[in-house]
Parts: sequence; C-alpha cells; structure tokens
Amino acid sequence: MIAADPDTDVSTRRAVKTTLDAMGLALGLPINWASKPISYAISVNEGDSRPEGLVDIIQGALTGRDGTER
Repeated sequence: MIAADPDTDVSTRRAVKTTLDAMGLALGLPINWASKPISYAISVNEGDSRPEGLVDIIQGALTGRDGTER
C-alpha cells in the first residue's frame, strides 16, 4: 500500500483534501468547503505562503491560493 510506505513523500495539503473528500462521501455531508482555508493554513505554516497583511490572509482563506504570488 503506497499510503503506508514511510518513504512516500505525500503533500500534507493533498492528504488533507483527500481526507476531507472521503469524510464528506462517507458521512454524506458537504464538508469540501473546509479544504481551501485548511490547505492555505497548512501552506502558511509550512512557509510556502507568506501573507503580508489581513487582506492576504482573507484572500488566501477564501481562494486557497497565495495572494502575494503574481
């Protein structure tokens, strides 16, 4: 099984999105909306995104993308 292999490099953001998708399907609830703000928070935590202010944080939470990259 690939997911159990410790040498496999799995993106945390992809793992969170996949987990939320599976939970939504299993529970029959629309919880996919939570994947964008959670994946953006992970991106900020890992240092991939560097918001410069409140506007960048709000934009990132709504779109899931770093607003400072152009």
